Amino acid sequence: MPSNTSIAILDGKASPLTHTFTPTRLDAVSGASYRDMSMSPMGVADTINYRMNDRPKVRQVSLSLRRPRAVTETVNGVTNTKMADFGSVGITVNVPVTWAEADIKDLRVMASKLLLDALVAAGVDRGEYTY
Repeated sequence: MPSNTSIAILDGKASPLTHTFTPTRLDAVSGASYRDMSMSPMGVADTINYRMNDRPKVRQVSLSLRRPRAVTETVNGVTNTKMADFGSVGITVNVPVTWAEADIKDLRVMASKLLLDALVAAGVDRGEYTY
């Protein structure tokens, strides 16, 4: 079993930056939370929540990534940065406990590549729908 260490992921910029999410909470009931404060505008961090629920026949792992977006506004000559909104991605993986680790890895890798597919990217990035 891996220890509760940091999670490092690259962003989608032309020159990708590594975002390191450090553990901020670990609880057997509510799961774990991780935060990346390095790029945080106004102290509101990118957050990952991770939860695992083993049932008698199915292992369920739920992950969510939440990212704030800051905007700069100038009112009466005073410039302020404020939080505009948040974007988020939620993933739930359900696998029968009878599956071999190689089969689970295949599913996990396919899921990770799904978000990189051109059709999916066109819909998410630009709101394009293919009929």
